[in-house]
Amino acid sequence: DDALLKNYGLLSCFKKDLHKAETYLRVMKCRRFVESSCAF
Repeated sequence: DDALLKNYGLLSCFKKDLHKAETYLRVMKCRRFVESSCAF
């Protein structure tokens, strides 16, 4: 049960990082192709 809790914590941490990476990639794309359709 304790191991499951640890894995869940790691997973939620990973999801947060993944979201940050996605946001970062979107921003980079927007800067490369300067468009007005860069709404988040």
